[in-house]
Order: sequence, then C-alpha cells, then structure tokens
Amino acid sequence: MQDIHDIRLPVPIGMDPVILWVLLGIVLAIIVIGLIIVLVRKWLKQKAASPPVLPMPTALPPYQIAMKCLDDLLLKHPADPRLFYFELSMVLRQYLDARFGCHTKEMTSQQFVKILPGMGLERTIQQEISHLIKTSEPIKYGGLVPDSQEVKNDIKQVKTWVAQIENQIENQRNKEKRETREDT
Repeated sequence: MQDIHDIRLPVPIGMDPVILWVLLGIVLAIIVIGLIIVLVRKWLKQKAASPPVLPMPTALPPYQIAMKCLDDLLLKHPADPRLFYFELSMVLRQYLDARFGCHTKEMTSQQFVKILPGMGLERTIQQEISHLIKTSEPIKYGGLVPDSQEVKNDIKQVKTWVAQIENQIENQRNKEKRETREDT
C-alpha cells in the first residue's frame, strides 16, 4: 500500500468571503464619506449665499411715529397745500388707528368725525379734531389755498393733540394701576 497516497485537501479557488465583505465595507464607507462631504459643502454654500438673519427692529410707539411724521411734514414746507392736508389728516388717522384700533383710514371724513366720541378723548380734543377735518375738506377737495402760517399752526395743533392724547392715556393707566394696588 505504499503506492496509495492520501488525498490532498481541496485547494481554495477565488476570493475569501471575509476579504470580499471587508472590501465591500470599505467601498460603502467611501461612498458615505463622499456624500457627507458633498452635503456639507452644499450647506456651507447656501449658508454663505443667504443674507444674515438680522434681529427684528423694535416697533416704535404710535406717539413717536406720529411726531416724527409731523416733524417731517413741517420740514417739507408743502408746495401743494392740498397734498399737505391729505398727509396731515393721514398722520392723524394713522396715529388714532394705532392707538385705538378704530380703522379710520378706511372711513370718510363724516364717518371719522362720528366715531371720535367713541374713542374716549376729551371733548375739546374731539371738537378741535372735528373742526380741522371740516376746515381741511375745502382745501383737499375744493382747491382753497391756506396761507403758510395756517399750515404751520395746523401741524403744531395736531402735535399738541397727539401729546394730549398720550398724556390722557398715561393718566388712565396710572389711575388703573392705583386702583388695582388699592384692591389688593
């Protein structure tokens, strides 16, 4: 039996499955890393391209807005009194809208005058505003031309009303605070 030899073990052919899994893992890792790099670059480009987010400016109180508009109007020295009175009445209406939420900008002059008593303003202020609205109507719609001193007086008068209304509102707030303190 010497001429019979033992059978040799089988010889492996091809790749080892472990090596195949390792190579597949490496390729997959390269693809994932490449995707991450592409997405990060895209995100950085978008971030660089978009304007920086600025904090929202704080809104000015209606009083300050009205006073600034009235000062600007006074500095303009209107060439067209008709346009000036439109702007003056719009500043007053915008102030009252912001302060009382009454939507006077959409109202006619007659409607505006009718709702003045419902705002809780002092009677003299109501009457003076009503008078201004009625006297500015012929200027705005009829072509009547006021003198420059009357224009300046009307601006100063509106400024005075705005200040008086603010004082009235502040006094009401202080009164309510005192009443709530007394109740507690």
